Amino acid sequence: MIEQQQQQQQQQQQKEQLASKEIPVGGSLGILAYGYKGIMMWRQVRHDAVQRRDTKLSTTKQSNEEN
Repeated sequence: MIEQQQQQQQQQQQKEQLASKEIPVGGSLGILAYGYKGIMMWRQVRHDAVQRRDTKLSTTKQSNEEN
């Protein structure tokens, strides 16, 4: 029982460490070691990057149309 609690605490600490690190947009095999939480955090990073890219593209397109 105590061993299981220690494992859970260790897993929680790993997840918190992942949250404090920069997750690459392209992903990393190491993210899989964090399980579901790591994958969900990577998906969020990827989603944010796509939104920034799309915003930048639409801004550039509008700027080019004005000229």
